[in-house]
Amino acid sequence: MDGFTLSLASAFISLVMALSLMILWYTSPRQWCLLDWAGAGLLFFCSNLISIMTICQLFPEWLAPVLVNLTYICGHAAILVGLRRHLQLTAHWDYVLVLALLIIFLHTTPFVQASVGHRVAVFYPLLMLINSLVLWQLWRLPKPRLHPAYWPILLAEGLFLLQLSVRFVWMLLTPGPLAEMVAAEWLLTSGTLAVLLFLLLVTIGCVLIVMRSQELTLRMASLIDPLTLCHNRRALAEVAPRELARAQRTERPLAMLMLDIDHFKAVNDQFGHQVGDQVLQQISHIAAQELRGYDQLFRLGGEEFLAVLSDVDEQSVMVVAERVRSAVQDFEFQHNSQQFQVSISVGIANLCKDDLDWQAMLQRADRALYLAKAQGRNQVCVAENIALTEVVIT
Repeated sequence: MDGFTLSLASAFISLVMALSLMILWYTSPRQWCLLDWAGAGLLFFCSNLISIMTICQLFPEWLAPVLVNLTYICGHAAILVGLRRHLQLTAHWDYVLVLALLIIFLHTTPFVQASVGHRVAVFYPLLMLINSLVLWQLWRLPKPRLHPAYWPILLAEGLFLLQLSVRFVWMLLTPGPLAEMVAAEWLLTSGTLAVLLFLLLVTIGCVLIVMRSQELTLRMASLIDPLTLCHNRRALAEVAPRELARAQRTERPLAMLMLDIDHFKAVNDQFGHQVGDQVLQQISHIAAQELRGYDQLFRLGGEEFLAVLSDVDEQSVMVVAERVRSAVQDFEFQHNSQQFQVSISVGIANLCKDDLDWQAMLQRADRALYLAKAQGRNQVCVAENIALTEVVIT
């Protein structure tokens, strides 16, 4: 296959890359990395288009090298920019601008203008550096985050860097004029085929990364209570068995704190449900602050919350529960010019050797909470001190 046909194929694939990622961004406008990657596809397309026009003698030969190298190298840099944005790092398009100015400046030097071989000697290492930065950015991810969705880009960048390195080393070690080696048909063909494979894998990789990101977003949304931003019951059903199994395996203590807002219906009746929602949000915030950083807080529904505490003895659990209760009691809510306070009741269940599952702990925490309500509210009760009888709340 001749170079012209390969350039046409590269132009087509890069245009498909740009358009497909732009369309995907239109359906997922919060994924700004898609615009970066669409920009990369557009830069690759421009590079191939200029090459095609130069072959057809429709573009000035003196201007083609600088524009081809400028768009091609900046296209690779745009992939790095999009990846960093996806990973919630600084995108640094300003660095790409500096890179573009550097490429333009290098093309004004007599050494780079002398021959294609000299341009290869200057710009191949630059390309290799950019590809290495992409690989390093991916490889430094914590291994649990290095999901298979990243593998196509990892493979594309790795193979492309490998073929660049092999070609560059071969040209350096082989005797003869560098310009003649660069112009060799097999070298041109293999390079263009490598670009084709690179563009295909990168396009697939960009799409997979965004799909994976959307999957994680939807999963997190399904596990989070939208009002208080605490984890919900579904999240509890995933976390609690894991925490119980770990505690039983390591023989470490585990505790559950069930919290319920006292007379919450009265707050809704007196001030309205909007204020009631604000109370729920504020109490969840207070509880999260008073709990230890690695404790987990869940909203069970209504005005009930559950905290799961690991590696904490019975005395410390009581201290934490009292700290939460006291912080809520001392907080002053305000509605218009009226101030009011609320309180919570707390039930504690510590892990027992007879607990076969986490629901057993939950039931004992619930009984402890009911006892706290029955004894006057705004207090903490521990499940181990409860007789297994029904408690009636008045």
